[in-house]
Amino acid sequence: MQLVQATAADLPIIVRFYHQCFKSLYEKYHDDATSPYLETSDSISQKLTAPHSAFYFIQTPSQKVGLIRIIFDSSKSNARISPLMIVPEFEGQHYAQQALHLIEEYFSNIETFEIDTIKQEAKLLHLYTKCGYVIDSSKRETLQPGMDLVFMQRKNPYYERTIN
Repeated sequence: MQLVQATAADLPIIVRFYHQCFKSLYEKYHDDATSPYLETSDSISQKLTAPHSAFYFIQTPSQKVGLIRIIFDSSKSNARISPLMIVPEFEGQHYAQQALHLIEEYFSNIETFEIDTIKQEAKLLHLYTKCGYVIDSSKRETLQPGMDLVFMQRKNPYYERTIN
């Protein structure tokens, strides 16, 4: 498996992935305010071209199975993952876990990675805790009744401090 950086030419595929990957969560929660399922091509295009941000396709040798976006802070020593998505037909095959590992290894200059997820989604919490992410108990956001975000972080095991 590998990560391949997406370009502006990949926008139609990225939009399709957003709709495929977030449809079931939208249908479950009907979160009209923040659901990635409702993002437009224009808003995704803005994310794709934003500074300090990059999308990567999660690819097997034969196909794209998901997508991950990394957003770097201004110091470029910490990064946020948002979103991480696996196309539904490829879920359960450890691609998300492998993608997190590859991102950490590839970005060894990043000291800490952050991610947020829906507290009520046990499968997602299990994935991130299994990969070493720890819930920040001081941060939590209620999006609507029965739908809360938890914020998680992980120190990068590949972090290499650069000395200037």
